[in-house]
Amino acid sequence: RIKALLLENPDLRVSHLHQIISREFENPPSKASLYRFIKQLFEEDEDFKKAYLFVKDPKAYRSKYEIAIGKAGADVPYAGHTWEVDGTWADVVTADGKRCTIVGCIDVYSRRVKFYCCDAESAEATCVLLRWCLLNWGVPKRIKFDNGRGFKNTRIQAVLDALGIEAVYVKPYTPQGKPFIERVFRTMTEGLMEVLPGFVGHNVAQRQAIRERFRWVKKLLGKEVVRVEELTREELQKALDKWVEVYENRKHKGLGGKTPLEAWESSKEKPPKIQNEQILNVLLAEVDKRKVTKKGIEFNGGEYYAVELEGLVGKWVSVRTDFERADVIYVFTLDGKFVCKAFDKALAGLSREEIRRIKRERRKKLKKVISAFEEISKAMDSSYTLNTVLGKMEEEKGEEAGEEEKGKIINLKEVAKEKEGEDFSKLPEWLLREGSAIDFYEWFKKKEKAVGLTPEEKEHMEYLLREYPEVREWVELKYGKEEREEGAEAC
Repeated sequence: RIKALLLENPDLRVSHLHQIISREFENPPSKASLYRFIKQLFEEDEDFKKAYLFVKDPKAYRSKYEIAIGKAGADVPYAGHTWEVDGTWADVVTADGKRCTIVGCIDVYSRRVKFYCCDAESAEATCVLLRWCLLNWGVPKRIKFDNGRGFKNTRIQAVLDALGIEAVYVKPYTPQGKPFIERVFRTMTEGLMEVLPGFVGHNVAQRQAIRERFRWVKKLLGKEVVRVEELTREELQKALDKWVEVYENRKHKGLGGKTPLEAWESSKEKPPKIQNEQILNVLLAEVDKRKVTKKGIEFNGGEYYAVELEGLVGKWVSVRTDFERADVIYVFTLDGKFVCKAFDKALAGLSREEIRRIKRERRKKLKKVISAFEEISKAMDSSYTLNTVLGKMEEEKGEEAGEEEKGKIINLKEVAKEKEGEDFSKLPEWLLREGSAIDFYEWFKKKEKAVGLTPEEKEHMEYLLREYPEVREWVELKYGKEEREEGAEAC
């Protein structure tokens, strides 16, 4: 009965186990006797010990008792034949206050490795990683992937099919299916992450200990711990690249004392190289459908044009981005026939990575503005918004209002006087002091007509439309169908 209870609940304390036994049996053993019995059980009964560990910690059981048949990677005949790809959380917080994801690829034969730092596991991040490996290592015969959505998707599969690469997806919760990438992740996190600014620990226990350390220092000394400034995403990537450089020039016991670079060079056979980088870029690119307009093709915030598009106005086409250049897209018919390359002159000279970096910075700035809006909203008198809406409705319609509504309109006119001669270089004091969400939207609208808006300010307007129902109602009342459709699209 004691064995059954322990296997049913491996975290059961001896005191709780004694209480259960005492209720079920007339002459139960003492708590001390029960403790000695359990201790003896673990020392003498090997089968029970294995069963208990399997229930309590399956990972530890696999590591200790499961038989490793053969040598991992024994079926890999040459360098570049088989890769393993996976992702892991970075154990550091970057300057934007987030823990990014690191996706990695390792060549099983030579142990050459590449890491890429990104926001999250995604098809885009996997394509960036694979592009580097394909251009520098060649085309492998097979790649072993984790089952995550960033690896198992139609975009990745299409690339692998086009290049003739076999995709092997390991079963969930079986790290032994891709042991080389798992091991190099552990080596990297223990050898690099611990010495970087912003280290938060490898597990929950370490993270809690680090938080407690900072808390007690503040409590005992009465001041905050001065922390070293965290790395930016780009600086973390450089640190990873530098670590890989050292790792690939270090001798490995599993390689017979060779370094990964020596094992690569000494391989009798190498994978075939990519002959046309531009074709690879097209294969890896994001694919979407767009309708051709008189201005060309609107895609990802840009406007792309080519003379060949003039005969396709009003028709749907398939669009692929250029994997490196932000100012180029490749246009195909829906049945796959190539049409042309289209260009956006405004994005000339920018790479996709630069565009992603700019968007991250804009999101960061936008969050600060959103926080300011939310603070203003909390402090704002709710009746002010209602008065604004009612008063402006009456002004627009030109209808006669009652005495109460007239008073509201007069107040609004007084506020409007303060708005005359506005400086559009910054938000006015009256707006920050007593403006509603609708007032913010109107100010941005007025600035748009007067001097134009920056991309960040356009995002602010979209946020107001998306998050504030009263703004959408006001837009519908004042600007009608055209603006309403734009608002719905932004939302």
